[in-house]
Amino acid sequence: MTEKELRDEIIVKMLDYKDEKDVPISRFCFEKEITFDSDKQKKRIFNCLNDFGYINFPSSFYFTDSFTITSYGIDYAKRLVNKTNNGKSVISINGDIPVKKKIKAITSLSYTARENYIEIKDNNVEACFDVEYLAECYVKLIDTACGHRENNVCLFGIFAPWGRGKSYFFKKIKEYINERKRADAIQYDIVEFNAWKYQETPAIWAYLFETLYNSKGWWFKFRYTFSRNWKSIFSETLLCLSPTLITVLGTLLQKYITNIDNILIGTSVAGLISIIGLIFNFISKHYNSAISLIKKYSKGVSFARELGVQAEIEKEITSLLKFWIKTKKTSKKKVILYIDDIDRCSETKMTSIIDSLRTVLENEEIRKRLIIICSIDPEKIIKGIEYKYETIYNDKEERRSIAID
Repeated sequence: MTEKELRDEIIVKMLDYKDEKDVPISRFCFEKEITFDSDKQKKRIFNCLNDFGYINFPSSFYFTDSFTITSYGIDYAKRLVNKTNNGKSVISINGDIPVKKKIKAITSLSYTARENYIEIKDNNVEACFDVEYLAECYVKLIDTACGHRENNVCLFGIFAPWGRGKSYFFKKIKEYINERKRADAIQYDIVEFNAWKYQETPAIWAYLFETLYNSKGWWFKFRYTFSRNWKSIFSETLLCLSPTLITVLGTLLQKYITNIDNILIGTSVAGLISIIGLIFNFISKHYNSAISLIKKYSKGVSFARELGVQAEIEKEITSLLKFWIKTKKTSKKKVILYIDDIDRCSETKMTSIIDSLRTVLENEEIRKRLIIICSIDPEKIIKGIEYKYETIYNDKEERRSIAID
């Protein structure tokens, strides 16, 4: 038996004396049938248990013939008992040693590293604050907002300081949505979006479209792409197949027309059709007539052009969501866009991102289909709004009151 195994055996047997004070070591060893190779080993082991903080001697400096087991010793012994009862190997855990005694123990002992394949997961910790019930209430709140007949902006917030578990709370929301089986319940497709990755406005809009698009499978992408570009696909396919069609047409003409003059006429017609097709394709792609120029520039001012990339991507998002959820299904199906990591952005960027999201939801077609949930540190967003209105409201208290509202 190694000295470590002997120490563990001793501390477990000391549990029977947890309610006694200054237990004589000689009586303890006699009653528990503990033997040592020498007195030096006996002194070394008990001094080690004292250094670890598992026992106390009447004197803190010298080995004496009595001990009292400490709270640390009781906890450690119980862990050893539990591990032994569960059929697992007993592993020494020194994390509970007081700092002063730990330093002394490190100077006098050597440790052997050993492998530990136990995976540490947050999911092993039981959730508190009735988070599952709160998640259920939150989903019902979203259901109520979706069922409201007013076209309000469906932008929700999960407010808490950084690191308090906002992402974990949304995970419970997601689990509840995926597990509920009611046939009349609103269906939600959940898309998670990292606002911190692209913080500039044009980039974040492009990344938003990309995130929504890539959340769907290849079959959806294929159908959406085809529906958006079927005219172009049809014309390009027809152009590619035109030589084959002309060849087939010429062969048929030669088969059913017997005289040479008619064959020449048929071949000429086929060639003419090919030339006309090529000219038409060229004109449709490259020709810009005076009439088309007049039509282009005689229109009123295009605010979409003035808004630039944001407006164009908004059109793409609208088109994607309209294909995703048909108009007749908007009351029973929605897309939840969960915005995480806004806390990592600066206060001014946070307000800019949220303003951009509100702009997205001003589009009626998007608002019918999209719900946005943001994880937000309330103090940071308040500071961002205060900074935004700094030039408008000089009074600091008034500015903060407006920001809180």
